[in-house]
Amino acid sequence: MKRHHNSPLLWLIALLLTTSSGLLAAAPVQAGTLDDIRKEVRENDDDDEREERPSRPAHRSPHRSRHHSYHHGHSRHSCHSTCHHYHHGHHHDFGTAMRVLFSPFWGPWVVVEKNEIQHPAYSGHPYQKGYSGYIQDDPKGSRNAFSMTLEGGIASYGFNQTIDARLTLARRFELELVAQRMVEPTAPTGEDSLVLLQPQLNAVFAMGRHALFRTGIGVNTLVDPQSKPVQGINFHYDMDFFPVKPLVLSIRLGAGTLGEASLTQARMTAGLTLYKVEFYGGYDSQWIGDQSIGGPIAGARLWF
Repeated sequence: MKRHHNSPLLWLIALLLTTSSGLLAAAPVQAGTLDDIRKEVRENDDDDEREERPSRPAHRSPHRSRHHSYHHGHSRHSCHSTCHHYHHGHHHDFGTAMRVLFSPFWGPWVVVEKNEIQHPAYSGHPYQKGYSGYIQDDPKGSRNAFSMTLEGGIASYGFNQTIDARLTLARRFELELVAQRMVEPTAPTGEDSLVLLQPQLNAVFAMGRHALFRTGIGVNTLVDPQSKPVQGINFHYDMDFFPVKPLVLSIRLGAGTLGEASLTQARMTAGLTLYKVEFYGGYDSQWIGDQSIGGPIAGARLWF
């Protein structure tokens, strides 16, 4: 009778979950933070409740009309010699502003894709079969990809649990869903929780052997068991780097709204790949209004 041995991958997953559970159990608790978040996202502007103050009549100088006439006439004479230079400079400044504005998008494309890869395609996972990166130059390669992330994090109020599923279609378009559960222990043995859902539509605008850039927009929805959901919008900018086997570096920058509050995020993780699994750790700085909901994180990502 043959004995079935557990694979090293299963042992590593079990070790990760055990370590994460220990860290979460040791998380410091700051009571009432989730209630503060509820107040932040539902806080109404006080401007509507303020009484309008009567405006003070402007004091008019008896010489106002004479000075206005002089300056108006002077501007008509001087415009003839300066307007041409103004419009020329205006168009130059506009072109420079547009290049600066879109440089985070066309810059990475020029660097990692334009002169490096003609037919970008996805590997099954980073460093597959000894490959030096993730994106291959193969006209017959895969146009689709999928990843699933399970993550735990420590926060000032307790801990977070996050699931991130991302489906890539036709090389450039992605459907992503992030679900983050915020848990705050309460006395004596209970807990308070909120869930932040973020369905997003992404565009992959630069694909290179060792780097991948994407951006996207989506909807923020705070699900609260104590009251109605609160919604907002979000924008994010992501970078994944595959510098050398088995290292993966990931960065996300995000900003948006949630009800009456702002939502901002800056996170970075460093991971090591083992076949299709990436084990990573890092820090997620995330804020809802003035309330921090982020902290140290650890997780595993499955690549397909």
